[in-house]
Amino acid sequence: MKKLGELLLERGWIERGELLRGLRQQQQVGGRLGTCLLDMGAVSEEELHHVLGIQHGIEPVSVEDIRRVPEDVLGLLPAKAAVRCQAVPVKAGASKVHVALVDPQDLGCQDELSFAIGRRLVLRAASEVRVLEALERYYGEEMPGRINKLVERLNRKRFLWRDGEGENGGAAAEPATTTDPPDPLELFPQGPRLSAPHLPAPPARPEAAGPAGPVATAPVPAPPPPEESTATTPAGATAEAGDSAGSSVEDSAEDGADSRPAAETAAPEDTEAPAETAAPEEEAVQRPNRLSAVTLSEHERATLYGGRAPAPVSYEEAEDRLAKLESRDAVGSLVVDFLRQEFDRVILLVVRSAEVTGWAADGEALDDASVGEFSIPLSQPSIFLNLRQGSAFHLGPLPPLPAHRPLVAALGGESPDECLVLPVTLGERMLVAIYCDRNGHPLGGIDLEALRSLADAVARALERCILLKRQAQT
Repeated sequence: MKKLGELLLERGWIERGELLRGLRQQQQVGGRLGTCLLDMGAVSEEELHHVLGIQHGIEPVSVEDIRRVPEDVLGLLPAKAAVRCQAVPVKAGASKVHVALVDPQDLGCQDELSFAIGRRLVLRAASEVRVLEALERYYGEEMPGRINKLVERLNRKRFLWRDGEGENGGAAAEPATTTDPPDPLELFPQGPRLSAPHLPAPPARPEAAGPAGPVATAPVPAPPPPEESTATTPAGATAEAGDSAGSSVEDSAEDGADSRPAAETAAPEDTEAPAETAAPEEEAVQRPNRLSAVTLSEHERATLYGGRAPAPVSYEEAEDRLAKLESRDAVGSLVVDFLRQEFDRVILLVVRSAEVTGWAADGEALDDASVGEFSIPLSQPSIFLNLRQGSAFHLGPLPPLPAHRPLVAALGGESPDECLVLPVTLGERMLVAIYCDRNGHPLGGIDLEALRSLADAVARALERCILLKRQAQT
């Protein structure tokens, strides 16, 4: 029997680098390799089930079959045997029962299942993720937290087992986004820019230093004129491409070096703000590089800054507040505020059909005008192109590619040694990318699983904003 990774490589459905990362993740967290590849976004569920069927020489079960099991079929297999063998009956006839298993090669489980059911078994291959989900749904066996979060992401894409679905195989709920696909233009019709930041000042953070230390809240000069914001050359262009950049990115890495004179490519000098654009005197000082033209409802002001309370200090509280917001600006403000507790620099980017543009940002050594005006084309190799094509995240150095030069300019002209970029995906569409770094310091100690859960909460919040916008237009 061939190994799963070999079969996926033969079909060109994964790259060798993705397989190696999947094997490393399997060593760290356990479970099946297929689960790790799903978690990374390296394969789709359909591809995984198809290859599992080929690997075991049996027919794979579909996601639809395992989610619509009749009660009389479930009653054929006692819960203890189902949990112990990681098996779920999916269809029954007069003399045989189709059973989906994580490990169809386990002869001991085959004997136990055959004895418990009392009929001939027809074995069906299934992914670990869907079997564990079904065991919780049908037999009350709680899923591990890691699997639960992965299932939530997969189901949001497929709109399966959502709130309102009947028990044990009722009809799936309608997608929350209606039949129209999500579109960034619904939330960002004007092309958001940060060149004139002006927000009601958020509360000062407590002085207790987190992983990134206490956050400064000094006033910031006004951004330089637009013509000064075109510096696009990354420093440190010899950094190697990160794993998640993919083979197309690695092949283009040599083109990332810029041979222009240093004077032409240097980051713009700090410019004093004209008197008329100086930061207004308010209850608390304004922070740099924030959203422009922000309009928050009274409800959102209370949710974000009610009682002049500090920003959320836990992921759970941040996700809870995101669920109550009604506009894109409130979502962006909360996410930036929250992530600045852990990272020195945070940039939110809107992913359009042909480009990636700036939305919201805050942090050290950011170039105001460059953050507000840059555009990264999706026609060129970049970490954003890889994320839109299905990569789960980017963690590592920023590859020295031409497409990344505007981002490097926004970061003050110096390419980060290590950064994290997370996609915010709604359905099949990537709407936003979350960029974080520690301004030259390593990203050790981050909770990647919690950060990805936060990105999912941002997707749900933006989905809510789209729905509210559509309702207001009707």
